[in-house]
Amino acid sequence: MIVTRYAKPDLTAANANKASGDSFYQEAPKLDDLRDLPGFVYLGQPFTMYQHGHRAAAYDGARAAAKLVERGFRVFAPIPHSHRIAEVGNLSQTDHALWEYQDKPFVDAASSLIVLMLPGWDQSRGLAHEIDEFEKARKPVVYVSLSDLD
Repeated sequence: MIVTRYAKPDLTAANANKASGDSFYQEAPKLDDLRDLPGFVYLGQPFTMYQHGHRAAAYDGARAAAKLVERGFRVFAPIPHSHRIAEVGNLSQTDHALWEYQDKPFVDAASSLIVLMLPGWDQSRGLAHEIDEFEKARKPVVYVSLSDLD
């Protein structure tokens, strides 16, 4: 099942009568709506504690990214991208500060976030940070499983 949402609405006194919890979720885009946004989508997923290991996380992320590309998306997938760089360069694959620093320009530039709900996605520290950044920027966030992309 694909779940979509925008960042939490601004409910400060000045904006309280402009937004309600109900309209917030009704306005959320569908996965295919993200394809037409300018720029690219950012594919977030778990990595450090992924139950099948780091290589499997990179492989599953690349599979999801390929499926999105086939559907016409422009996508940046940081896990497949960075995993190989870390392997070749003998860099720490689990240094959160290093990879947040590397990924920040892509988070800032991306039009939206697609969260790949692999096992452990809801416990991932890095993914939670990315979701928070997209919500703070009021960019769309869509949650998908690998099977949603078939």
